[in-house]
Parts: sequence; C-alpha cells; structure tokens
Amino acid sequence: MHPYLSNKLKLLSLTAMVMVVFLHANNLNDYTYEGSAFFLSGYNKAFQIFIADGIARIAVPLFFLISGLLFFYKVDTFNRFVYFNKVKTRLRTLVVPYFLWSILGILFYFFLQSLPYSQAYFKTTLIKDFNLEDYIFRIGVIPIPYQFWFIKDLFLIVLISPILYGFTKLFKIHFLYFLIFLWFIHFDYQFFQGSSILFFSVGVYLAVYKPRFLSYHIRTNYILPLLILWLLMLGIKTYFVLINCPYAWLPAICHKLGILMGMLSLWLFIDKDRFRPAILSSLLYVSQFNFFLFASHEPLLSVFKKAGKALWGDTELMSFTSFLLMPSVVIIFCVQVGILLKKYGPRPYNLLTGGR
Repeated sequence: MHPYLSNKLKLLSLTAMVMVVFLHANNLNDYTYEGSAFFLSGYNKAFQIFIADGIARIAVPLFFLISGLLFFYKVDTFNRFVYFNKVKTRLRTLVVPYFLWSILGILFYFFLQSLPYSQAYFKTTLIKDFNLEDYIFRIGVIPIPYQFWFIKDLFLIVLISPILYGFTKLFKIHFLYFLIFLWFIHFDYQFFQGSSILFFSVGVYLAVYKPRFLSYHIRTNYILPLLILWLLMLGIKTYFVLINCPYAWLPAICHKLGILMGMLSLWLFIDKDRFRPAILSSLLYVSQFNFFLFASHEPLLSVFKKAGKALWGDTELMSFTSFLLMPSVVIIFCVQVGILLKKYGPRPYNLLTGGR
C-alpha cells in the first residue's frame, strides 16, 4: 500500500475511534436532573445530540469503508483461493477477538455484580442466573461489549463479499447509487445494517478502481466550506430533534446527508501534511492501539459514567461534565493498558486484538 494512503487510513481510524467513544459517552437517558440549576440548562441536550448523534455518527460508516478498501486493495483477481484465504485471516482477526471479548465482558459484569458497592448499578442482567441459552446468546449474538455488533456485521459482510465485488465490477458507480437509495429509504437487510453494506461497498469500489486521490493529497479550496456545510447540516438536524419535528423524515434526511458530507469532509481534511512530524509520529503510534481501544472502552465507559453519577449527583452539570471528560479518561486509560499489555503480555495481546 502507498505510504501516503497507509498513514491516512491510520489517522482516519484513530479519529473515528475517538468519535466512537464520544458516541457511547452520550448520557442523556441516564440523568433526570433532579434539583438542577445548571446555567446551561437546555443546552446540554443540544450539545450532546450535536456531538454524539451528529459529528460522531460518521465513525462507524468510515470504519466499514476502510474495511472494504483494505479487503480488496491489493486484489487484482478475486477468485476462490483469494476469498477463502481472506476469510481464514478474518477468522483470526475478527471472530477470535469477538468471542474472547464476549467472554471477558461476562466475567467483568459478574465481577461487578459480586462487589457490594457496584452490584446495585449492574443488576439488570444477573450473570449468576444465566442458563446455557443465555450464555450462548450473550457470547455469540449480543455480547455485553455491545460495540462488537460491528465485528459481527463485518464478518458476515466478508462472507458475502464476492457478491458485492461482482456487483461493483458489473455496475461500477451505479451500484453505489442504488445502495445509497436503499439506505435513504431505510431498506431492511435483515442481517445487516444498511450503512454496513453501503459503506463497505464504497470501500470495495475505491479498492477496485483505485482513484488517484488515494495516493496523494487533494489540494482544494472546498475543504473549509464543506466542513462548515456539514456542521450546519448537523445543526439543522439537532434543531429538528429538539423541537420534536412532526415530520420524522426531515431529521432522518439531515442525519444521512450529514454522514455523507462528514465522511467526505474528514477524508479531505485528515492528512499527514497537516501535522508536525513529532505530533504525526505520536498519532501514528497511538493508532496501533485502535482495536484494543475499540474492544475495551465498553463496558468500562459505562462503569465510569455510573460511578460519576453516584459520586457527584444527578444534575445536568454532572451530565455535561461527564460527557466532556469521561471519553478522554477512558481513551487514556485503555491506551495505557494496551501499551502495557503489548509490552509485558504480547501473546494475550495478540489474541485479543487478532494480531494487530
């Protein structure tokens, strides 16, 4: 892979991973603001919707795009040998970590439910009452680290990748137009989210046809206007949500247009030339822990949020402060744990991250 594209994808992945943590830091449903007299009352909801349900919503589609791009980037001829070899690789990089983290999630919750001070906050699903069916469901279908739905969707899409490749080769860009249409009308794929298929296929298209902009920085004067337009679209969508717009299709369209504009804006904006060498080196170093951060930030983030509410109260100020600070605390903590584990326990680290 061209060094420029390699660094760009690492920076994009790191940015998207930070966005995922902020997306999951949304705590609007966790607080009732009893007795709150916070001076920003009313703005907390708008702020969290704008960030967590706006800006951060481009993260997962971006991960699917990158996954599709990497899956087919070096493939000149896609045959059965290539397909089965890639599926075999994904068994190690996706399926093994999926089950390991699912089991760790159960053990972590069982530990929290066994402690006197924390059991009251994690009593919705008691691990000690699980039967065999419950264990199978929580390990294989919906893990306690709920972010692993992405890994499950991704592996299922890998299994049908020859179909997506074939349609991309046959219909080219028109296949993407068709998928975008299905995405906008909320077509139900049953086993996948609409965005999963669409943005993985965008990655397939980029890998197959390898447009020139994958290998060099696009110098354009439209980056800043596009960023402003994206943020404006998210502001309009946030407004529609706050006023409980009776026309549900309006915020839905703004949401999806915002995702498309945001992904394009971020792709154009993120570039190694925008960072000083020392900062770029640090960011690229941290980016190697992206998967560990993805896997470990939940349910740890939920624990931190519950602890913050228990210690400092059910107020809007605490809700606002928690949303601002908890993601940074969790990101720093998880990356540090990843660094230590990779250094002193490389074998378990490789298992947990699929050899990344």
